[in-house]
Amino acid sequence: MSNMSRPHLQDIPRPTGPWGYADAEEGYEYIVSVEPNSMHYVDGNGDAHDIYIPQGQIREATDHLTNKRWDELAKYPKYENQGYQDEDYTITRYKKKPNTEEEKRGVVVKKVGDPLVKAPDGKVILYPERYRAQQ
Repeated sequence: MSNMSRPHLQDIPRPTGPWGYADAEEGYEYIVSVEPNSMHYVDGNGDAHDIYIPQGQIREATDHLTNKRWDELAKYPKYENQGYQDEDYTITRYKKKPNTEEEKRGVVVKKVGDPLVKAPDGKVILYPERYRAQQ
């Protein structure tokens, strides 16, 4: 079994944490999320593996695991503390006091693959076009 260091939920940046926002809208909260990027499993031979799962592929990897397709899981690279990149995060905006079902579901402001744009002070810019127009 591997003794590898893994990211912990508390290490993922949160809106109240290290990011902060340069242009957050009043009356809304912003939730940061990320898909898991690693998987630990024991194959049919009893051997333990830690693999790296690129963003957007966790469902496929989970399907391979559920269906015991060890050959497919073996195609993923070994997990070696690859960590997360800014592009891996999703930021969703939720109205603090929602009135409709749509407001309860939230709106994705930044999806996986979108670059994370930061202001000179290091705060995340949620709406780059609007932010630039105001500068």
